[in-house]
Amino acid sequence: MRSNDIVHAIDRAGYDVHVLPMNGAPYDVMSLLGDMPARAEVLYDRAFGDIKAFLSERREDYQRIWVARTHNLRRLRTLLIESGNEVPVILDTEALASCRAATKAAMMRTGFDLDTALQAEFADLPDLARIIAVNQAEAQLLQRVRGQTVEILGTYREATPTKPGFAARSGLLFIGAVHEADAPNADSLNYYTQEIFPVLAQASVSAPLLTVAGYCAPGIELAGLKMSEGVRALGEVAQTRPLYEAARIFVAPTRFAAGTPYKIYEAAAHGVPCIVTTLLAEQLGWRDGEEVLAVPTLDAEAFARAILRLDSDEALWTRLRANALKRLRRENGIAAFQARVQQILTP
Repeated sequence: MRSNDIVHAIDRAGYDVHVLPMNGAPYDVMSLLGDMPARAEVLYDRAFGDIKAFLSERREDYQRIWVARTHNLRRLRTLLIESGNEVPVILDTEALASCRAATKAAMMRTGFDLDTALQAEFADLPDLARIIAVNQAEAQLLQRVRGQTVEILGTYREATPTKPGFAARSGLLFIGAVHEADAPNADSLNYYTQEIFPVLAQASVSAPLLTVAGYCAPGIELAGLKMSEGVRALGEVAQTRPLYEAARIFVAPTRFAAGTPYKIYEAAAHGVPCIVTTLLAEQLGWRDGEEVLAVPTLDAEAFARAILRLDSDEALWTRLRANALKRLRRENGIAAFQARVQQILTP
């Protein structure tokens, strides 16, 4: 979603945008083209093996090359050199792999040297015209390790609140894709079914039902979803807005991750108050009891208590909903996002 928003912002800034997927485009082509600006050239028939020849052919065509994520730039490094590329490169880190590894190590209670990991993540990368982080915390980390100014480009999400109030809603909601068995969303769901729901069920004779929706990659089995009586698993759905209209609470029991959680912006934009771990609250910069309820990251009992509290407190629910929508409108609207992209692109 964020990369799509960036492409649209670059297009609105007056640039011609050519989008080259690093791993090809294994999606419906018409849907892919429909998501992109009308003027953008989507190179859906190209893949990584074509990049060197492509850059050599178009060496004089570009003013900037914008690369999302450090591992993609690492793969591109040699090809950029061999193609004779001298176009300034902008690296949008989006989510630092080292930060994700650090939070996973904290979950596993194992040692981890974040500075050393960041040095390795950025070792041997080409000279960069700009480095972008998605939040203030990761920008400060990079500036300390790299000794280079780091730009911040957050997330664009307009507030589009659903209408039903507290009394007309019920249950919990989790929406998120699971691409790998050890990904944060998979861990979140396992954590909920194995540790949070048992506490919830013991504390309440009518524990709220969790509805789970989102793509799950072939071959990944989330056994806890099928076994838990407190979960309704829908899989991938065509329209998510009806789910947001029905749910009273959005939950994100994320124990390791990097960047910022788009699912929280999306849920809050639909007017559904969120219960999150302190990890996600810190990534967002949102306040416990104001925009979200934030629970210690490894405290399943506290998460269950937060669910029961918010599910029964209409005043708190209303305050969280209003404050999150207000913050989104102030910080995540199109005008602010567009201005930041324009500033980053300016030499």
